[in-house]
Amino acid sequence: MIETPLFPEQKDAGRDRALNSLAHALRITFRLLIVALLGAMAVFLWRSFFVVEQYEAGIVLRFGQLTSVNGNVVRGDGLHVTFPYPIDEKLTVPAAGRIQTVESNDLWYSDDPTTMEQRIPPTLKPGIDGYSLTGDMTILHSQWALRYSIVQPVDYAFAFADNSPDHQMTRNFLRRLLNGAITQASAALPIDRTWADRQNFAEAVRQIVEADVEELDLGVQVTAVQPVGISPPRQVEAAFQAVTSANTISDQLLAQARAYRSQVLNAATSERVRLLTAAETFRDEKVRRADADAAYFADLYEKVQQYPELRRSMQQETLQRVLGRVNRKFIITGDEDDEIRLQLYMPSSTPKPQAQP
Repeated sequence: MIETPLFPEQKDAGRDRALNSLAHALRITFRLLIVALLGAMAVFLWRSFFVVEQYEAGIVLRFGQLTSVNGNVVRGDGLHVTFPYPIDEKLTVPAAGRIQTVESNDLWYSDDPTTMEQRIPPTLKPGIDGYSLTGDMTILHSQWALRYSIVQPVDYAFAFADNSPDHQMTRNFLRRLLNGAITQASAALPIDRTWADRQNFAEAVRQIVEADVEELDLGVQVTAVQPVGISPPRQVEAAFQAVTSANTISDQLLAQARAYRSQVLNAATSERVRLLTAAETFRDEKVRRADADAAYFADLYEKVQQYPELRRSMQQETLQRVLGRVNRKFIITGDEDDEIRLQLYMPSSTPKPQAQP
């Protein structure tokens, strides 16, 4: 192929077109760089803003270390300015003091929602029906609700490392912790102290949960552990109901018997106090009269000793008063050595006495 030689004018025109194309490409590239830089700055600024929603607390880590504002590492709700990731890492946790609730249905029996008529199966479904075993090897179904609040947001954030919007990982962990406490408390109590005495059962579960939370240093405080539902196996629930009714009747009868016993004991105690008080009053009156009589006779004895004629006069008055009440009188005089025999005739209805010497 034979190339046609270019004239100088053609060479200059080609060089100008090449330079113009290069300049145009550089201008486009520069504009793209500016747009990219502005976009990067916008992203930088946008990711520098840290928004903490209401009822939340924020924590900022700079290269893995806690940062603080005015000495406070926990940031309240509102807009905060930080460095973007990976310089700063932002974490949010529920605000301290706000009550959170975790529900557990893992130890409850399952219901088939596709069945219109709910029928009790003849046996439990392994792997589907949840339950716990009591201390006397009885199956127990239960549903629970755990209420807690965050008291240490920093400990809570580092304990769970869950920055999901709904904190589902944290809730699952607490739910499993609750299930373990239920299983442990259930295994330590008989059926009558778990199903019938739910308050005692709930208190035992709460103590175990609180001990686990304190040992793991989760930064939360348990406010309540409540059973939503507690049921024996549905296959034998009627028998449990019968036993519960019998225990209720027994408790009522025992309460009535205790009330009657208390009533009788109170009445007997009152009567005893009354009799003792009356006896003491009677005794005090007799002692007072005896003391008065003793004082009177002591005074009279002294006077009689001083005045012999008074003694004879009193003897005569006494004899007159005594003999005045006697129908038959015998006056006997003589020496003391004389023997006197009297034969007294009494009415026929009264046996005759023997002669007295």
